[in-house]
Amino acid sequence: MGITQLQQVTAFVAVEVDDEGFLKDFDSWSESFADAIALDHGLTLDYEKLQLIGRMREAYLRNGSIISLRKMCRENEIDKKRIQNLFGSCLLLWRLAGLPYPGEEARSYLS
Repeated sequence: MGITQLQQVTAFVAVEVDDEGFLKDFDSWSESFADAIALDHGLTLDYEKLQLIGRMREAYLRNGSIISLRKMCRENEIDKKRIQNLFGSCLLLWRLAGLPYPGEEARSYLS
């Protein structure tokens, strides 16, 4: 199932995503949404991945903005390469966490 421009359907609940596949409403995120996105990218969400996704979401709520990958790695004592090995790209981690589009400049660093 691919992401459409208007919505991603997960567990019979339609959620809106933007043209880049980022969730439009942070509060409409669910684990089933993340599972669907992960499966679309050939990934399975295990405990470690779900923990990192949860920490990204918590940091976003705490800061009111997307946390830098450097800060995320430092706070969670994880190497950037480990995140890339788990998710393929940092940008996918943002999508899985239901965070908004980070902007074009940030996107170039996350791909």
